[in-house]
Amino acid sequence: MQINADNLIDETNLLHRTHLLLEQHRAFSNQHGEHFNIFSILRMERKEVETHSRFIYELLNHHGRHGMGTTFLEMFITDVLSLENPQGKYIVKREDSIDEDRRIDFTIESADTLIGIEMKINAADQCNQLHDYYIDLEKRAPHKKIHLYYLTLLGTPPSPGSLNGLTDNKYDLIAFNSHIVDWLTSCTKEAAMKPILREALVQYKLLIEKLTGQRQEFNMELAKQLASNSNDLKAALAIENAIVKSKIMLQERFWTMLKQALENQGKAVTIYGGKSVKVISQNYYQNSKGNKNIGLKYPSVNTPV
Repeated sequence: MQINADNLIDETNLLHRTHLLLEQHRAFSNQHGEHFNIFSILRMERKEVETHSRFIYELLNHHGRHGMGTTFLEMFITDVLSLENPQGKYIVKREDSIDEDRRIDFTIESADTLIGIEMKINAADQCNQLHDYYIDLEKRAPHKKIHLYYLTLLGTPPSPGSLNGLTDNKYDLIAFNSHIVDWLTSCTKEAAMKPILREALVQYKLLIEKLTGQRQEFNMELAKQLASNSNDLKAALAIENAIVKSKIMLQERFWTMLKQALENQGKAVTIYGGKSVKVISQNYYQNSKGNKNIGLKYPSVNTPV
């Protein structure tokens, strides 16, 4: 095997310059303490009910401790849901039951309108979920306008199983990375004279930007560098190929060590998803990335003969 010295120098130089760029980015990105995020510190970033549902509901609740009355709610209706802002009393509910086992994340009701919002952070769709929610809203308010929304990090559509034939004109998509971020920006401006509330909104907005991949200044700067220099781009592609091979090596090492540890405990271990540990490690990255049907197996109970 021959190694081209010039190519190796290019790749080494790129790694060094990338490391320097990353260090500069880390220092700059935290100059105002952006890395100090209370949601991240408490490991609550992706908790759908305890974090996102509670925080958003508190803002929508006109009796909320924010002391802003219906300001945040009215902006939510017009800016996020794109609905006219009807006059009169609103009733906002969180975790609103539709049956014994399921709850819609938010409902907002006025004299002539009933709004349902189903939110997904990590959870998968349930069978017939959006279909059943729409039917339930119609039954509750047969003489009101029904609006159903599906809120995800990036505006991902619901699964066919959740819709169960529910047509596109029966629901709308809204997204954290656009609708909610813009709404939080507006809320922050409204809360300018309430510094504690304002900073809480800023913290939550930073969390949403992190979850939706919007805080990627380093990636953009590096992408510009690679696009402007053909040698750097060639070096990056070589590094990319090497990274895949290193991942395969690390996964092979993991399965080998785990297999040995189990066998040392007297387990009759077999490999599934391929002929060997090496094959399943290669297949994971090269043939079907993310395939969960690979690994090791052994009897959990010794069956009497």
